[in-house]
Amino acid sequence: MCFRLCRSCFCQASATDLPFPWPFYPKNCECYKQAYSFFECSSGCAPQRLNGGDVRCYTFKDKALDQQWSAFPENASSTDVMWQEGRITQEGLTLKEVPVNKGALTIDLWRRTDTAFPPSQCPGRCSERGVCIRSGPPESDNRRCECEKGFAGVACEEETDEYCANRCSKRGKCSQGFCHCTPPWFGAGCTRSHAFPPRENAAISRTQLRIYMYELPTNIAFPIALDDNLPDHTLAYMAYMSFRDEFVTDENVIGYISSTYPYWNKQQGRDHFMSSRQRTGGPATNRKSHSMIKLTHFGYHATTVPHNGDTHAIQPEPTDSQDGCFNPQRDVVVPPLHESGLEGAAPIYKEIAENKGVDPRRTTLLLFSGSIREGDPTYSGGSRQAILHLFESLKSDPSMRDVIYAEGQVASYQDKMHTSKFCFAPSGYGYGMRLSTAMLNGCIPVVIQDHIVQPFEGELHYSEFSVRLGHADIPHILPILRAISDAECAHMRLQMARHWKHFVWGPTGAAYDTTIRALRRRASNMWAELYH
Repeated sequence: MCFRLCRSCFCQASATDLPFPWPFYPKNCECYKQAYSFFECSSGCAPQRLNGGDVRCYTFKDKALDQQWSAFPENASSTDVMWQEGRITQEGLTLKEVPVNKGALTIDLWRRTDTAFPPSQCPGRCSERGVCIRSGPPESDNRRCECEKGFAGVACEEETDEYCANRCSKRGKCSQGFCHCTPPWFGAGCTRSHAFPPRENAAISRTQLRIYMYELPTNIAFPIALDDNLPDHTLAYMAYMSFRDEFVTDENVIGYISSTYPYWNKQQGRDHFMSSRQRTGGPATNRKSHSMIKLTHFGYHATTVPHNGDTHAIQPEPTDSQDGCFNPQRDVVVPPLHESGLEGAAPIYKEIAENKGVDPRRTTLLLFSGSIREGDPTYSGGSRQAILHLFESLKSDPSMRDVIYAEGQVASYQDKMHTSKFCFAPSGYGYGMRLSTAMLNGCIPVVIQDHIVQPFEGELHYSEFSVRLGHADIPHILPILRAISDAECAHMRLQMARHWKHFVWGPTGAAYDTTIRALRRRASNMWAELYH
């Protein structure tokens, strides 16, 4: 496991515990010193692994160095415990002493600060498979177990296999996201029983797609125990788990593969691909990763930073390499994992097909309910705010009689989607879920996302089943939608009935097959030198 070279692994709670350096739950400060060395942070460790560098930790004043385990203090307020907070950067670990009420707090992706407690103050000590935290103010005292991934239940007493590829195909035991396979089975998901023979001097196939998945060592792709800034347990970020090409999107992976295996250098990575769950697309973290194919949820494609006061587009920061690196000839936008409306989608589209696309119940012209974030033009490229301003100016106008546009939540929102012709499908901070939501609920999506390539665009003909508008069209959105005839709406719904499964992952959907088809096309583009 991690830290094999360490005599004492201070990220463990004891000598028999598994070491996890992630900072959701405060660890011993010696843990982060070891993590800095192990992940080679002096040469640029990936910040998302250590939560942007923020850490909270403790040191036992009355214990020797070799006894500084990450066993949360039973008495956090003891004078024998020193609490600190700080950051891990390339320059090192910088800490400062803080009071216990600042040190004994969690750090998660969403910047929530729950209070941490020793396991003894939660049910069954969380079965030694989780940590004890309290959400909310002190008077609530709702202490609970936050279970490590792979465990569930009030006291983390239940084992689950949801974080292992294909649940280990029932040929092994799932532990911390890895399959321990029963011989002769091996590999991710325990799917292989024999190795493929070497193909010496074999001709490269230009018609068949062969995919090799690298299995990476723990210091490159370490299993994440809790919600430590890698939200692989949050539905919106879990599409990569369906595809299971679980690459960590940073330069450490590229550097490891290019220096360890001979395959990268043959095409300088052009015949490699990796999956990214970053909200703003696949990061081009270094020059080596630029050439490889990226599977991403967000296809921001712009050759220049917006100009002439064009603030409605997402504007990459000069030092931010995550935005604007999408190349439609090389890269693939895949839909996020989304299940809102999935259960009812098949019956909806069965009825749509039987009625030849006609649905007289859809009397609302346009529907949207959600976050607006006034004053932040980078959120949705400013389209949510611009439409809000337009509709507020038309409040008393008769044209608003069949429009629902609200900030925040609206009661029975899914039912309202079933009675609406069009649903606004903007982006968010990067990719959003609105397009998939509309597709699963039979509501024709109105996509206003300048410079953004949509999921499987090129494989799917969006003009057949959606309305694509530019930001400049927003002042005219209502007359544009009213000009679309009932017959045209019926045709679009029938096309949605053909294509909705492309937005669904898993055995009931077609997202996986469409991804493979898209990769086949990208391989053809590579051989045809359609991109560099």
